[in-house]
Amino acid sequence: MKNHLLVLLFVNGVFCAGTDKVETLEVMEGEPVTLDTCCVIEIQTKDEIEWRFDGAVIAKNGLMDDTDDGKFTGRLSLNPQTGDLTIRNTRIQHSGLYEAIISSSARTVHMKFNVNVLDALPTKVSETEGSSFTFPHDIADVQKYDLITWIFENTTIAEFNRQRSPSIEYYGDVKDGKFKDRLKMDDQSRALTITDIKSTDSGLYKVQVIVQNQETKTRAYRLSVSASVSPAAYIVPILLILAVVVGGIIFVCKSKQSEHKAVSGNEKEASQEDLRKE
Repeated sequence: MKNHLLVLLFVNGVFCAGTDKVETLEVMEGEPVTLDTCCVIEIQTKDEIEWRFDGAVIAKNGLMDDTDDGKFTGRLSLNPQTGDLTIRNTRIQHSGLYEAIISSSARTVHMKFNVNVLDALPTKVSETEGSSFTFPHDIADVQKYDLITWIFENTTIAEFNRQRSPSIEYYGDVKDGKFKDRLKMDDQSRALTITDIKSTDSGLYKVQVIVQNQETKTRAYRLSVSASVSPAAYIVPILLILAVVVGGIIFVCKSKQSEHKAVSGNEKEASQEDLRKE
């Protein structure tokens, strides 16, 4: 039997892992996620670390296992020094409860992680040229995050970094200066607004938030900008409709006049015929 010892850290006199706390992690489908044991610094000899997914053992003592349906095949890796578990190329089916049971000669620690793998398909939004548009997001407690980054086609265009500056930084000169003086991140919600939207603003946008360099959340949007229609563009269709309506009215009026003349003529002929008979 192989023996492994897990050397566990005490931080400020307190054992860094709890038995009741469940850490929630969100990741976009296709991105990796690491479940950080936080306090295990080195595996030497004796005892073990066991990882479970929804109750099924997927890793134990450095050996990778899998569920019956093979959903983790080729996706798991274990840090041999800390016991951290990494899931690569995540899919929606990898959402669920992960548990780490860390045993040493001193005590056993039970850690839990609730992983939520989000659909990678971006939310489709549309707007017309010349207007302003604000990207919505449903990230709760956004104020707790240390780094909030808005990205357009893999290039950062706006960022709030709590550790570096109390102010929001804008990078409007990127992408040939296309966003210059047109970006605004809300101080409270961190939602991004683009003013005076142009057709060249169409594309993929992402917002990423990070807290303590561990928890990361991402939302994606596919913006489609259509050309604005000037008021003059409506004049021709309106004139055509008016012409049709007026033409119809004139036609009806002329038809009624013709019918009236025909009836009057018939009545006059009938009267003259009656007089001749008398």
